[in-house]
Amino acid sequence: MKPLFPVSLCALMAGLLMGCAAPGENILAADEARLATGGDLAKYHDLVREPYSLGLNHEGFIIGIEKTPKGLIGYPFGRAYDNRRFKLWQGSADDQYLAARNEHFKRVTADPKTVFVSHILEYGFDAKGTVRFDVRPLYTAYRPNGFAGPRSATPCGTETGEKKAYRNSWKALDCLQVAVDAKLAAAKDAKKYTHLIVASMGWNNNQVESVRRYNALAGNLIAQARLDGTAEGQIFNPLIIGLTWPSVWGGDSFFNTVNLFAHLISYPNKADDADEIGYTIANYLVNKIVGELKENYRLKIVLIGHSFGARIISRARFSAHLLNDPPRAAGEATDLMLNLQGAYSVRRYKENHRLPFPASLFRKGEGSPYLIHKTLPGKNVLTWSVGDAANPLAQFVTGAAHAGGEAGYEESLEMTESFNQLEWGDETDIGPDCATYRGDKKILMVNANNFVKDHNDFLDKEMGDFIWQTISCFTYPR
Repeated sequence: MKPLFPVSLCALMAGLLMGCAAPGENILAADEARLATGGDLAKYHDLVREPYSLGLNHEGFIIGIEKTPKGLIGYPFGRAYDNRRFKLWQGSADDQYLAARNEHFKRVTADPKTVFVSHILEYGFDAKGTVRFDVRPLYTAYRPNGFAGPRSATPCGTETGEKKAYRNSWKALDCLQVAVDAKLAAAKDAKKYTHLIVASMGWNNNQVESVRRYNALAGNLIAQARLDGTAEGQIFNPLIIGLTWPSVWGGDSFFNTVNLFAHLISYPNKADDADEIGYTIANYLVNKIVGELKENYRLKIVLIGHSFGARIISRARFSAHLLNDPPRAAGEATDLMLNLQGAYSVRRYKENHRLPFPASLFRKGEGSPYLIHKTLPGKNVLTWSVGDAANPLAQFVTGAAHAGGEAGYEESLEMTESFNQLEWGDETDIGPDCATYRGDKKILMVNANNFVKDHNDFLDKEMGDFIWQTISCFTYPR
């Protein structure tokens, strides 16, 4: 009798090949070609391609940000920054920080490619108010064929035709403001929103992975709020706005050597992209749209960013003054900023900082751009851990002391006028008035060694409890 192994192996291989059959027709192919967002980049609009495969499990919005050559989408400013909406840092001729700050702003926005909003999706209960969550495209630069029901060809007053995507990007954000306003106004007392959370994830996260992380983060946060036993925890009801952005080069697999190389060398480019988003799209979102909404509703504003997402969120938090048409209380919308394992230099908060050698040979630095934190209300909470070893070369190559690592903590100890430090553990007693936790400085540097074991360890109940306790302390009256 012949052995069955070859037959079994053939059957297994056939099954694998059948499972890897050619995909169906790509209904977005024409738009991907027009916007140059196909191939590996298509993973940043997966929620448009397959809207019901995965989505936000909580009421809110996903803003899909992508990147493409400026000329393809009608960017009218050449290689310069968008001076219709943004302006350079202002200051006197003898301002020691001015030149470095403006050089950095112009450098990261002078890329031949630009970031733009390609879609905004709204998630919530369906029309019958059941537990099933529905999704609809508030705006999409792609044909919304995958969504149920009739959809307008030109939502949000956007324009059709070639090279309109950049202008439509900003119209879509204004449309988001109208949609959020309507949702806040329609909320009944029992389901009134208490907080608006704007969040961003970091490097090497495609859209699906980012949304999975938002679901875990929000799910753990809400669960811990309910377990807290306080009145605030029982009525806590956040509305979530999550960003997804093209955070890495290449495909998803690390088994391919070329792919791995693309991932690694993308780091400095993606650091600049994160800053560009923070200066522009996230700035407009946080300081204009959210700022104006806060004036009309009694809700608290919380910004949450992880890794490069913390870079985006913090840059937006401290860049309201770069808006050409800032709101009345520019930069004052945020009640709490949470940076989880931030992948940016804590020296952005440091006065008179000069880049160390050899980084000083190539750049002037950034001009301590976050010193503005001293003039803004709201609390800034940063977590760090010795287990966070993300990109250890950054400190030596660029002079960065990442806020999420031990180097950032050590640097914060020198900034006594701005930073308090606190170790968080199972027995941490923040007290009924949060006095122990609050501190007397604008920035709290939290030692998270007890519950953060590596750079990506932030999606569990321990982090959910920490975030809830932080929100409880800094956004509710005590």
